[in-house]
Amino acid sequence: MTGALEQGAALFARTAVHQEWIATNLANIQTPGYKRRMATFTLPPENGNRRGPRGAEPDGGIDLSQGDLRQTDATFDLALDGQGFFAIQTPAGVRYTRNGVFGLRTDGTLGDRLGRTVLGTAGPIRLDGSGGPVTVDETGEFFQDGDSKGKLRVVDFANASRLVPEEGSLLQSRPGMVERAAPATRIRQGFREAANVDEMSELVEMLIAMRTLEASQKVTQISNESTSRLVNEK
Repeated sequence: MTGALEQGAALFARTAVHQEWIATNLANIQTPGYKRRMATFTLPPENGNRRGPRGAEPDGGIDLSQGDLRQTDATFDLALDGQGFFAIQTPAGVRYTRNGVFGLRTDGTLGDRLGRTVLGTAGPIRLDGSGGPVTVDETGEFFQDGDSKGKLRVVDFANASRLVPEEGSLLQSRPGMVERAAPATRIRQGFREAANVDEMSELVEMLIAMRTLEASQKVTQISNESTSRLVNEK
């Protein structure tokens, strides 16, 4: 009966995490560049020494499929057409994102919607707020008044699906992950990449998770009742 209890507890824990990630996906369906979170789990061997319910900890991943590119014609709306990520300087360190909704900060540097610095290949990209129109070519190089103002730091990883999801569309690299160039990726000025979340699919997943949760509760309940009867009969 102990094995049944452990399996029921593990199933309950995994399903709870699954529901949490589905809720996160649905909450970010309107977040530009958001990548769908996927919860996967690994069960240790039956005779393993791992403590706690087997498989209760998620080995999550992200769905890196590209979202639809939607035209906005906004100067600082930039979308990545291909693999890779923009690099953002946050108080916690460099983070990565596909959300290219940018703007100028008060000091003239390029920032995201929360004011965090968008990194270029040589540091922050600085523009003249009172200067002429800004254009961005397919390589991510900024031009204003005939001069180059810097080039976006667009990077990729050999195992990008292992990036750790943070708030919104931000992703953090794991120890040992090394940035590499993304030469085939093109920058589309005046476009936003939509989240790659399909609302109907997520709702179906949530329904399945709810049914699984109900089943795990039933398994645990039956196992508890059986164990109680055995103890009382002794």
